[in-house]
Amino acid sequence: MPADPNGFGTYTFMSCRLGSITLNGVITISGTGDFTGNSFSGGLSFSNLSVSGSGIQTVTLNGTISFSWTTSGAVESGTESGGYTVSSGGDSISVSGYSSTYQYDAATGEETTTARYTLTSTFLGGTISVSTGQTIVWLDFEPYPRGGQLVITGANSGVRVTIQGSGAPSGVVLIEVDADGDGNYESSENRTSSQLIS
Repeated sequence: MPADPNGFGTYTFMSCRLGSITLNGVITISGTGDFTGNSFSGGLSFSNLSVSGSGIQTVTLNGTISFSWTTSGAVESGTESGGYTVSSGGDSISVSGYSSTYQYDAATGEETTTARYTLTSTFLGGTISVSTGQTIVWLDFEPYPRGGQLVITGANSGVRVTIQGSGAPSGVVLIEVDADGDGNYESSENRTSSQLIS
């Protein structure tokens, strides 16, 4: 294993046993900056990393995730990007074009988040795209988001979820459905935040 004090480097697993679990493959960890400082950037790369064991089907992971964060006063902000594929037997889930941002202000308790990615799955039988049509807004003392929008689009349909209320359980969430994939949302209904989670 690498001698880097932060754990950066390439780790190769060859029938490495962790209890009843066996690991094979390669993980590469990179980074620049200080975990306890004002900025850091780094990444994780997985090459044919497989997990197997008694009574479980082998799961294999390939891909790369990059991330960074900076702090300035009470405000921390960061980004993530990349893509990966998880496969098991004849099934697979792939995430591509992934990118996200966040910002957290410790003085106000407000966190904002955006995300975008494409998911291809044999379980779904196709591909969907997911994005935040509007930035998701949280307050750390509230149980639910108080604003934002999530848009999920498939080959022939789509769903748009818009948070319209407060961060309370009774906050209003508008759900709109595009049943034929023409970009028009033909039906809609309101739910509360707690109804969506339960």
